[in-house]
Parts: sequence; C-alpha cells; structure tokens
Amino acid sequence: LAGEAKASYLKLTGTITDKTMTNSAYVGALAGKTNANVEINNIINNKADIDVVASYAGGIVGCSLGKSITNCKNTALVKGKASAGGIVGESNSAGIIMDKLANTGKIDRYNASGAAAGIIGQLKAATDVTNSYNLGDIVGGTGGSNAIIGCYHKNVAQTTKAVEIKITNCYST
Repeated sequence: LAGEAKASYLKLTGTITDKTMTNSAYVGALAGKTNANVEINNIINNKADIDVVASYAGGIVGCSLGKSITNCKNTALVKGKASAGGIVGESNSAGIIMDKLANTGKIDRYNASGAAAGIIGQLKAATDVTNSYNLGDIVGGTGGSNAIIGCYHKNVAQTTKAVEIKITNCYST
C-alpha cells in the first residue's frame, strides 16, 4: 500500500504459502509493505495462514512504514524467515500509532536466529504500542521473542540517538 492509502473494515481468509520466495523481503495478509502515510484500521486476518520463507512475515503487514495500525486482529499462523509478527513482521516507522491490536494465532520463524512476537516481530524505530494483547503461541529464536515485540534493531540513522519504546496497557497469557 502506498501514497495516502487507507485500508479499513476487511476480513481476510485463505492461505499464503510459498517456500520459493527466498529473495522476497515482506509478506502480509493485507500488504507486503506499507509506505509513510498509510493508515490501516479494523482489519481481521481470519485464519489466512502465512507460511513463507520471506524475510519478514506479518499477519496483517510484512513491513510497516505507515502512519497507523489500529483495531486489527490476527487469528492465523504466521511463519517467516528472519522475523514474524502477529500484526507486523517489521515496523520501521518512528511515531507510528499502534493501538488496539490482538493476536491469537501461532507465530513461528524458519531461521533459528529469527525474532517472533504476537504484535511486532522486529522493531526498528521509536514507537508506542497501546491497548494490545497476545494469546497465541510464540516460537522464538535467538534473535528475540516476546509476546508484544520480538526484538529491537536500530537503524543506521539512529546510531547516536536514544530510542523510546512504550508498551502501555498490553498483556499476554
């Protein structure tokens, strides 16, 4: 999704499976990658399993550079190579609004050093995650695993800056 796109009120079903996409970077049920001004709201991935060898896999978006992701839920299996997240495989957007997100699907990764999490597999910029939860199983790797955010890797531009990540009113069981 690019430009000033808005995706709202969709229910996604089906399966995304491809073991040959070794050079593909991003796969998500709604979008592989979103650009700066994209807003995603009220999207449900209703068992559209994602089982790919792409680097970043997300139940909703593979990689988010967007403005906001709100009121979204993933109930599907998400399995990727470097990082997998119930909502986003990789988030690389400072200041993105991430609110009211839920994951109940299993999150896994092919790479033993990969990251996995219920909400964001890998975070690369300052962000706030609020009012969100994970009830799905997380199969983590040495790259990091957690219920909400799997790992944080700073961008080259952030090497000398402190980065603030806030997780508020979130839980996992």
